[in-house]
Amino acid sequence: EFHGLLIQLAGNRMLEHLSGIVSAALQVSGGPATGCDRPNETSLAHHARIIDTLAEGDGAAAEHAMRQLLTAHPEVERVVPGPREQH
Repeated sequence: EFHGLLIQLAGNRMLEHLSGIVSAALQVSGGPATGCDRPNETSLAHHARIIDTLAEGDGAAAEHAMRQLLTAHPEVERVVPGPREQH
């Protein structure tokens, strides 16, 4: 799964642990495990671009690809908060 792979690649064991807890809670509550029950070709292309840029070590391009994905799917904001303003 894409989201699990991202968490593993982050190398943050606490994040991995918390992800497992959240995933289990969503399954028990009947909530969506991810926001992508049936991804379309455009969504899959955005996800592939994120993985490709991360594999290349290009953090800025990965961030840009992620922002494009979120722009294409504004419904995700109900699950994922927007970026905080930096002061």
